[in-house]
Amino acid sequence: MSSVRTRRWRLILSGTLLVAALAPAVAGADRADDDRQALAERQRALVAELDFLEASDAELRSAIAVLDDYVALKTAEVAEAQDVYAQAYVTAEAARREEAATQAEVAQLEEQMAAMAVAAYVAPPQADRMETMLHAAAPSDAVSLEVYLDVQNRRDTDIVRQLREARGRLGDQRRDAEDAERRAETAQERAVQELADLVGARQEQADLHAAVQHRIGEASHETGLVALQLAQVNRGLVDGTRATGDVPLVDVRGFRVHRSIAPQVEGLLAAAEADGIHLGGGSHRTNEEQIRLRIAHCGGDDPYSVWERPAGECSPPTARPGSSLHELGLAIDFTYDGRTISSQDSPAFQWLAANAHLFGFHNLASEPWHWSVDGT
Repeated sequence: MSSVRTRRWRLILSGTLLVAALAPAVAGADRADDDRQALAERQRALVAELDFLEASDAELRSAIAVLDDYVALKTAEVAEAQDVYAQAYVTAEAARREEAATQAEVAQLEEQMAAMAVAAYVAPPQADRMETMLHAAAPSDAVSLEVYLDVQNRRDTDIVRQLREARGRLGDQRRDAEDAERRAETAQERAVQELADLVGARQEQADLHAAVQHRIGEASHETGLVALQLAQVNRGLVDGTRATGDVPLVDVRGFRVHRSIAPQVEGLLAAAEADGIHLGGGSHRTNEEQIRLRIAHCGGDDPYSVWERPAGECSPPTARPGSSLHELGLAIDFTYDGRTISSQDSPAFQWLAANAHLFGFHNLASEPWHWSVDGT
């Protein structure tokens, strides 16, 4: 990319970042959301034009921030679209159930109508009245029988009215169900599109992180600086999370981690994947899950084994409940090809040992599988 194009990217990115800072102050909530979406799309397009080999470190950092924000935005939009689809689907299913119930009611009433038609053909109502009058044993009997026939006629009329009303409801419910299904289909299409956008954005993010990794690998002093900065940030994150007890979790490719390290985890996994290392494993665990591990690994459920026994005396070593970074979403136990990374000879361990610090992760020496933001 020419120097002119590079300068153009710098100027436009600076301008759009300024707009992003000012938009919430000069527009309403809806307008700000629309502006943010449009701005995110423009910034993403600009990142796509950036030549990673010629870009400055500041430009790469800005591009990473842009893509991280865009991925976060698309992740939220995917979740929202999936929620809208789920609600629309439930509404459509409920509408179809109501329609089916009314359809059954209509069928039952139609059967009664058919029976009435047969009865009227075999014994017309007027003929019944005449027969009643002619064969009544006494005037009072004739009156009683005629009253019965009137009741029966009113019942038949009521069935006709019920059928007419049920058919009207059925038509309304059928239209409601069709409308609900159309809304569900529209919501599903939007969710699929948002997910496709997210997948594309994550790939761009992975490409950018891979480029950054390459750049960092070429400049050892920059590598050390980035690792040091991440270590400082992560130490503050550990202390701050322990102090507040607030553990906001997000999902990153199946790992439940603290929201603050989601971009680091995404970058690490993407970079590993780009090098042919496909990592799996587990991350966050609750305090209750940590207690169960202590019981399983540390000799029993007595208070000493659960709460006091040193982690190194457990097999495998297991942190005391309340002290594990897994409980804060700040540690990951990695697997490779579906198996725990139990040896430092593993290709996955060797890749992590060479690269994980670039993303703020460090190994606990006694556990090749365990990587956290501070190495504990």
